[in-house]
Amino acid sequence: MDAQTDEKPDTTSAPESAVSPSHNRRRPSLFYFLVMSGKTQEQFQPLTQSERTEAYMKGLFSPFLLVNAGFSAGVTQAQDVPHSWGQGAEGYGRRLG
Repeated sequence: MDAQTDEKPDTTSAPESAVSPSHNRRRPSLFYFLVMSGKTQEQFQPLTQSERTEAYMKGLFSPFLLVNAGFSAGVTQAQDVPHSWGQGAEGYGRRLG
């Protein structure tokens, strides 16, 4: 097991960027490594507004989300939840949204 230390973060250095790993965690989060993969902090460039919009739209209309919604509707259809929506195509359509 790792020995715990009582080291405190250095507060005399330059201010942290928005993607610095948090000092209140033992290890940096996965998000930090995904954003900074292969880059130093000096090389990091924030997304432009158009890049942010493009990433948002890709996530909003992803085929995975449609498959996930169909699967979820199928499971709740098989469980007949909620019962008041009934079975068949009409019940499945209501569950699908």
